[in-house]
Amino acid sequence: MESKINIKWTMSNIAVMLPDQRNLSPDLSIARVGGRIMDELVKPMTEVQIDDTEFACLKAIVFFDPSKYFK
Repeated sequence: MESKINIKWTMSNIAVMLPDQRNLSPDLSIARVGGRIMDELVKPMTEVQIDDTEFACLKAIVFFDPSKYFK
């Protein structure tokens, strides 16, 4: 299941950060953010085994910008 989420992450953001690549970033702050994303978002999603629909809904909620649509 973990690789499936990594593939989806790649499709939506055009980038993948695998757990063993965290320390390869030239910018330490980017590596920290990427590591935190992996630890706090991706790993728990693999543990609960969310399906494609649930993952798509979660992305919509996370990336929804109400200020863009409600003024």
